[in-house]
Amino acid sequence: MLSNLITKPMLLFTLFVGISPVVAAGDAPQMVPKLIYNNIRYTYSGPDKQNVLDVYAPATGNNHPIVLYVHGGGWLGGTKAQLESKPDFFVGNDYVLVSINYRLSPEFKHPAHVQDVASAIAWVYNNAAQFGGDPERIAISGHSAGAHLAALAATDPRYLAVHGLTPSVLKAVIPLDGGDFDLPARYNFLTDDGLQNFKLVFGMKFSVWNHASPINYVETPNIAPFFLVKAEFRDDTQDEDFAQALMDNGHQAEVYTALGKGHPDVNHDLGKPGIYGELDAMSEAILEFLQTQL
Repeated sequence: MLSNLITKPMLLFTLFVGISPVVAAGDAPQMVPKLIYNNIRYTYSGPDKQNVLDVYAPATGNNHPIVLYVHGGGWLGGTKAQLESKPDFFVGNDYVLVSINYRLSPEFKHPAHVQDVASAIAWVYNNAAQFGGDPERIAISGHSAGAHLAALAATDPRYLAVHGLTPSVLKAVIPLDGGDFDLPARYNFLTDDGLQNFKLVFGMKFSVWNHASPINYVETPNIAPFFLVKAEFRDDTQDEDFAQALMDNGHQAEVYTALGKGHPDVNHDLGKPGIYGELDAMSEAILEFLQTQL
């Protein structure tokens, strides 16, 4: 796909028109047009290729709810193009989808990644109307490391405060099989490769691990409702412990177990239509949550 890297953090873009199917459960998909804006620069805090985002929007109408998506990759890799069926799914159901790149380790360490996520949230909030979005209806989601970053940006107010915003600009948070909400609690369960990964991203000071743990910010006011999606074949209690901590502090949180799915499936299967356009139970549950909150 063609792209056009812009030189200012504003809404200049390469525009494409595509077709997205509506994939409501039980119905054959109905094709609807979508607009695609590629490689919009949202901040100057890092390299050009890592501080850009793509927007997928319904071709008609205004004030569409927005889902900002943060890719996974262990904070070391990944790209905003790792979307599978998500553009068709969200646009087909009348949402704007924004997918971001961000600075990666080992070149950059925490908190660079979440600083970029906050910058992208601020950009979306300030520019939503220009691509038909509603700045008062923004949800954030992400898979794996992206789930951690989405949760951290939604709970630790320091990152959005840099942009004059608070976590209240987010109306829903959907971490997809993250499991990294309390990093020190993960220490005894890390494989050698996992520990090496954490060293490259966070170093080995537990003070930094605590700084990067969303569970330590559950006392923040006005945290958006959380819908934590957990793969069935992951047996830690990070999601449950984090959800309980949120609820103990007056916030809304729910853990949804995606039956029959492993860690990659939670990402790959979101919005993926079946042979007749039907959704699986996980995608239906996420869509229902979004419709309730947005």
